[in-house]
Amino acid sequence: MLKTITQKIQPILISTEKSNHSLKNRLIKGAAGSFGLKIAGTGLAFVMSIIFARFLGTVGLGTYSYATTWANLLSIPATLGLDQLMVREIAIYRAKSRWDLISGLLRWSNLVVLASSITLTLVAIAVIWEMKGESNTSIVIAVALAMVTVPIISLRKLKLGTMQGLHRIVLGQMPDGLFAPIIVISLTSIVYSVFPKNFNVFWVLAIKIVAITITFFIGASWLLRSLPPEVMQVKPQYERKQWLIAALPFMFLGTTHLINSRIDIIMLGGIKGVETVGIYTIIVAITKLTIFINQAANNVLGPTIASLYSEGQLKQLERLIHKSVLSVFLLSLIIGITMMGVGKYLLLIFGSDFISGRTAMNILIVGQIFNAFTGPVGLVLTMTGHQNYTATSLGLTAVLNIILNALMIPKWGINGAAIATTTSLIVINIINVIFMQRTLNISLYSLRQKKT
Repeated sequence: MLKTITQKIQPILISTEKSNHSLKNRLIKGAAGSFGLKIAGTGLAFVMSIIFARFLGTVGLGTYSYATTWANLLSIPATLGLDQLMVREIAIYRAKSRWDLISGLLRWSNLVVLASSITLTLVAIAVIWEMKGESNTSIVIAVALAMVTVPIISLRKLKLGTMQGLHRIVLGQMPDGLFAPIIVISLTSIVYSVFPKNFNVFWVLAIKIVAITITFFIGASWLLRSLPPEVMQVKPQYERKQWLIAALPFMFLGTTHLINSRIDIIMLGGIKGVETVGIYTIIVAITKLTIFINQAANNVLGPTIASLYSEGQLKQLERLIHKSVLSVFLLSLIIGITMMGVGKYLLLIFGSDFISGRTAMNILIVGQIFNAFTGPVGLVLTMTGHQNYTATSLGLTAVLNIILNALMIPKWGINGAAIATTTSLIVINIINVIFMQRTLNISLYSLRQKKT
């Protein structure tokens, strides 16, 4: 699988120029490491889902998923879009050797995100606590406990964006993608073996807090070591107003993206209850086996797209997109079709209660295959300075997603949620493809090479 992808990417990078040779090596190395890490991380996440399903059951798993979804949702406004801005701006500043701006952006963004995330957390906990008399007590406590993770998640996103901008893709992903699930799996197994009768969702949430705290500090120390020495030596320069204005569309973009991907869970919990969320969470976890290739490719491509566009190398950028889209789509198609064929047996691993989610799982897989077919179109628009348009299109799609979920969940349950999510995903990708073609004159699939 990895060999196929690297063989597709490699031909577009062959050049006698030294800079192109460096780009080729960076992409191939990044692709290899990112795909390897993504395979390991996806496997660990799958094992973690099995353990949670077996130890917590549908209700406990649903409560956990519902609570952590709210925490992830709040982390988006807490970061103010600065995590995605870091990917683009640091990649550009690094290419131009603007170490002073990198230093200023790092200092300013961390202080802003820390303050905003703590404020949001305190406000959220206060609001949740006021609602404890009107809702299920265990759910309220679980959501409040999950809110504690918002500052850590927010700063972790900022760190990951910085590492991507520095082209340290694999190193940036390791603490969260590899170490965190290992810690969660290990601690969950130990605690369950000691307290099998008293084990519940609150144990899992506490374990998650411990895991993400440990891995955050590991990642932070690796980031300090990865920074070019010049960043620590120069006097920081600040462009606060420009950064904030540029970051706000990213915040809206991130919020609407998370709404599009998680509003189904939130609305399922509110309309059908957390038991249904537990089943739906598992089919989403299985679906991720289809999309991990796409996600790994995007992690590698993001900073490279920003660098190539800022340097005016549009032809090379288009060729990169053509080859990567074809590779990712073909592999995602093979994996998706295979998973649809063995879906029943995959669900049985988690327990017989989850088999009812097979139809919804197939619907979600179809949506992700189409997502792979349209490639990193949203990423291309974002990394080339068109985040305002991307935020607007995602916002409209989020509204569509909410409306479809509101109409379909009461009637068809998890199948309705899957249809709404898949429909919205297809719509946003079609819109973005058309806009990319008209604005950047870049097509996803090219039957012939364009003349220089």
